[in-house]
Amino acid sequence: MNTRISPRPKNETPPVQTPFSSAPAQDLHTRLNQAKAKLGHAKAREGVLSTTIQRYDTRLRELEGQGYVAHAVRRVRAEREQSLFRTVVEKGQEPQTAQGALRVQRRQFSVERLSLPKGMVDLDPETERRANDESKRLATVYRLITPERLWRGKFTKPVGMVGEGTGFGARRVINGQPRSPHGGSDYSAPRGTPVVAANGGRVALVADFFFPGRLVIVDHGLGLYTLYFHLDTIVVAEAQRVERGQPLGTVGATGRATGPHLHFGAQMRAARVDPATLLGLGFLD
Repeated sequence: MNTRISPRPKNETPPVQTPFSSAPAQDLHTRLNQAKAKLGHAKAREGVLSTTIQRYDTRLRELEGQGYVAHAVRRVRAEREQSLFRTVVEKGQEPQTAQGALRVQRRQFSVERLSLPKGMVDLDPETERRANDESKRLATVYRLITPERLWRGKFTKPVGMVGEGTGFGARRVINGQPRSPHGGSDYSAPRGTPVVAANGGRVALVADFFFPGRLVIVDHGLGLYTLYFHLDTIVVAEAQRVERGQPLGTVGATGRATGPHLHFGAQMRAARVDPATLLGLGFLD
C-alpha cells in the first residue's frame, strides 16, 4: 500500500515519539478510541464526585448551623485507593480536620462447617416469617442515624477473657448447606460471663430473636452500632445511656448457637465492620 506523506511546514514542531509510533494505523486507531472511552469514563466519575462533594459541603454547612457533628469527604482518587480529607464539627468545640489514604485490598476468609438441629436450619413457614420480620427490624435500626458522636476514646473488648474474637466473614456451611458469611466475631466464654459495652452510647434495641437470641444493640452515634447476641441475661433497657465498660448482660447460648459464647458485631449503617478493626482504632479523645 502506497502512502502519500505531505511535507511538514518549517516552523512546525516535530511530533513527540510515543511507544505507539511504530504500531499499525488500525491498531493506533483502536487504542485512541479506547483512550477516549477511558477519558470519558474518568470525566463522568469526576462529575459524579463533584456533585457528591457539593452535596456533602451543603449538608456540612446545614449541620454546622445546627451545632451537630458532620463529616465531609473532599477528594477521592482511583478505585482501590482513596485520598480523604475530613472536616469534623462538634457542638461547642473547634472544627478539626484529618486527612489520609484509604486502601481497598482483597482478604481471604475461612470456611466453617457446623452441625445444628434440623429445626434450627430448615425452618417451617411460621418460623421463617418470624426470622424475616426480625431481620427487617434490625435493618430498620441500622438505618437510623444519630447526628452526634456518643463515644469517646478507644473501644474495649466486650468480655474480659484472654484471646480475641474469631470467625468474622467466615463462609458458613451448616448441616452441609452453604449459608451467609458470619457477620461478627465470636468470643467463647462460660455462661454467665459479664458482657460490657464497647464504648459510650445509647441502647437502641433489646430483644429476643430467633437467630441472635437475646440481644442488645448499642447506638454510638453517626451510624455506628455494636451488637451483642446470644445473651443469657440482659441488665439494660432501650433508650438507656451506657458508658464504656458498663455491664449489658451475660454470655449465654440463646438463639441459634452451638454453645455459650458472645457474638460481637459492629455495624456502620448498612455495612458490617470487622469488630477487630474497630477495637484496633486509636482515638485522641
